[in-house]
Amino acid sequence: MVKVGYRYERLNAVNTLVEGTFLSDDDIEGLCELSNCLLTAVSQQFFHMLILRSRGEIGLYNQLRRGDEVDFPSAMQIIGALVAHRAPVSIEKYFVKPAFSTAAIITAELEREEGLQSKFAQLQFVSSHGQRFLRQTLSTREAYIAWLLENAGEPKKDVGNTAPCSRIYDLASHLLQLMEQTIVHSISHRHYGNREASDTAWQMSGASMLYLTELAPHLANDLPSWQGIEVPRFSQVQAGEEFEADIKLVQECLACARSSSIAFKGSELGSLCDLIYSDCELLRLTKEAKPINVQLGHSNVFRSFDRAVKRISRVKM
Repeated sequence: MVKVGYRYERLNAVNTLVEGTFLSDDDIEGLCELSNCLLTAVSQQFFHMLILRSRGEIGLYNQLRRGDEVDFPSAMQIIGALVAHRAPVSIEKYFVKPAFSTAAIITAELEREEGLQSKFAQLQFVSSHGQRFLRQTLSTREAYIAWLLENAGEPKKDVGNTAPCSRIYDLASHLLQLMEQTIVHSISHRHYGNREASDTAWQMSGASMLYLTELAPHLANDLPSWQGIEVPRFSQVQAGEEFEADIKLVQECLACARSSSIAFKGSELGSLCDLIYSDCELLRLTKEAKPINVQLGHSNVFRSFDRAVKRISRVKM
């Protein structure tokens, strides 16, 4: 039986990331679960792609990139659909396990994909739009899993890289949460016509991504017993409270960066944490709907959320 759902007027894709449609309550619940699955995949792919690219391992890097080029836009479009339906967006707690050696990366990717398959199998959608989201999500996975199985080997006795301290994981955890939270807020602001606020949130998300890019080699861990980096649960706040929530999370990142800076004082990692700490201080002083003013976390790629939406919208569902 189709439950009473949400309907909204057909809106221009430049405003919503998606075309107007009908979603039942079950569809909305399923899309929340699907977006969580995709963000879990995207976060881990992000770290592995950085590590592989730094080593010039282009074959495996390209395999991950093909999936990422579908998963990230799909997650953004799903969040856009939920926002457009005025459905609260939440991201459940999950763990990211970036590995360092090639064998460990393949194992970590395979474990994650196998875990996601059971979740995908339980998802059912009433609307054709929800069904298209699921088909798009599954479109690259069969070939990717087959490739991983073909290239999986026995793990080496040498566990490779191991991160030196839990403090650096705490910093990464908060930065991952900030990156995702501000993406949701970018979409929400844009849907309601607050373009400047949307750009500010997008720039914060980009800054978080750039800090994590620098931290990536220090976060990878090949220990089989490692649980991973915890990404805390995120629940969408009331309209008008997004910026306050983002700054509160920036302050938590600031405290973690400071603690890590002290823990690794005198090392390359300590110097990097100093730079992240300085940038978080600047982020904390950001005004709502104003461009951010940072050093390490600045890139023109994240200047305009409109430009990002145009790229995301090219991925057809």
